Amino acid sequence: MIPKSDFKARVFDYIDIIESMTDYGPALMATVNEILKSHKHLHDRTTMLYLHSIVPILMEFNRWLINKSMKDKVKRLYFLSRDGFQPYLIAKKYVEITGIDIDCRYVYLSRQSMKMPGYHMDFKGAVDSICTGGIDVNLKMILKRAGLDYAQCLEVLKELGLENQADKVLNYRQIADLREKLKKSTLLRQLINKNSKEAYENAIGYLKQEGFMDDIDYAVVDSGWIGTLQIAIEKLVGKRIKGYYFGMYELPTKNEKDRFDAYFFKATEGLGRKAIFSNSLFETICSAPNGMTIGYEKAGEKYVCKLKDKDNPNAQKIERNIECLNIMLSNANEIIKAKQVADFNYRKSLKFSKKICLLLMAKPTRMEVKGFGNYVFSDDVLEANKQYVAADLSLSEIKKGQLFNKMLTVLGIKKGAIHESAWIEGSIVKACEGLPAGGKRVRLKYLRAIRRYKHIVFLRKQIKAGVR
Repeated sequence: MIPKSDFKARVFDYIDIIESMTDYGPALMATVNEILKSHKHLHDRTTMLYLHSIVPILMEFNRWLINKSMKDKVKRLYFLSRDGFQPYLIAKKYVEITGIDIDCRYVYLSRQSMKMPGYHMDFKGAVDSICTGGIDVNLKMILKRAGLDYAQCLEVLKELGLENQADKVLNYRQIADLREKLKKSTLLRQLINKNSKEAYENAIGYLKQEGFMDDIDYAVVDSGWIGTLQIAIEKLVGKRIKGYYFGMYELPTKNEKDRFDAYFFKATEGLGRKAIFSNSLFETICSAPNGMTIGYEKAGEKYVCKLKDKDNPNAQKIERNIECLNIMLSNANEIIKAKQVADFNYRKSLKFSKKICLLLMAKPTRMEVKGFGNYVFSDDVLEANKQYVAADLSLSEIKKGQLFNKMLTVLGIKKGAIHESAWIEGSIVKACEGLPAGGKRVRLKYLRAIRRYKHIVFLRKQIKAGVR
C-alpha cells in the first residue's frame, strides 16, 4: 500500500511548479474543488495526477500551436486520431473563447489507414515501412502490417523457407536481414498490391470528404516523433503540407524543418528534454477513447472509418481524464482570454513543461507508476502484443537492455532477444518495488543509466539530422 502522504507530496510538487511558472493556479484550484463537490467519481489518484501534470503541458502545447498557426497564416488544423483528440478539445475551446479565425477539425487517421493505400505505388518502400522494430516484433506481425491474413502470412513464409519462425521475436539486426529477403518475394508483392489497391479508393474518398484536397493553407497536428504519417498523407493528397507536433526525434525528409515543426523538442535540438521524455507514456495517456482506425468504407453518400476495435483498451481511464480536462477548460475561460497569443513566452513554456515531464516521466514515484504504468500500450501499427506501458521486467532483463548489452545483441555478437518496455523508467520503479525501502539506491542507479543511454542515442540522431 502506497501512503497517502506520497500522493499529496507529489501533487504539491506539481502545484509548486504550476503556481511559480504559469497562471493556471486559480483554474486548477477551482477544478479540484468542483471535482470534490460534484464529480466524486473523478477523485481517484491517477486522474488527479493527470490534472496536475498532463493537462498543463497540453495547454502549453496548444498555446504554442495557436501562436505558430497564426504566424504561418494557417487557416485550418487537422487533429489526427487518436493522439490529437485531447489537444483538439483544448484548441477548439481556445479558438471559441478568443475568436481566432482557425478551423479546428478532428479526423480519423492512422499509420495503417494512410500507408496501406499507397503501398502499391512503391513495393520496396512498402517493405521498408512494414519492417520496422518495436516491442517483441516477430515475422507474423511484420507481414500483418501489409494487410495479410494468417493463411497468407504462412504462404509468404513458406516461400521464403521461414515457416517455422513465424512467432520468433526479432532484434533490429534480424529485421534488417528480413527486409532484404521480403523484397525478393513475388507472392508478397502480389498480395501487397492487391490489398493496397482495394484500400486506395476509400482512403482518397475520406480525405476529399474531410477537405484535404481543398485549396486552403492547413496543417496536421499530432504527437509526432518521426513524421511518417504526414508523408503518407502527402503521398495520397498529392501535395506538401505542414505538420505541428508535440515533439520530433527525426525528420523523414531532408532539409525541410519548416514542414515538421515541434513544440517540446525538434530533430536537431532539445537533447536534454528528449532524455527525460517518454513518448510512449505521453501518447498512451493523451489518446482518445475509441479504437484504432484501420481503413475506410462507404456508407451511403459518406465515407466512414473502420475501427480495429470499438474502444481503446484504456477507454474508461481516458474518458475520466477527458471529463476532468473539460472541467479544467470551463474554469480556464478568463485565463485563456487574458493570455493573448502575443504574450506567449516560448522559452518559459519549455522550461515549465520540462520540469513537469522530469518528475512524471524520468523520476516517477511508485504511486505514479502504479496508476499510469498499468495503461495498456502497443507500438505496433496494428496494436499487436499489447502490454503495460511500464512492462513488468526483472532487474536482470532491464540490465540486458542497457547500452553495451543492447549494442552487442543488435550487432549479433550476443544472442537472445532484448525485452523492451515502452516506459522503461516506470519498469525500473516496478522492478525495485520488492527491494528494501523500494530499492532507492538501485532505482536511482538504473534511472541515471537510462538517461545516459537516451542522451547517447538522441545525440547521435541529432548529429545525423543536423548534417543532412
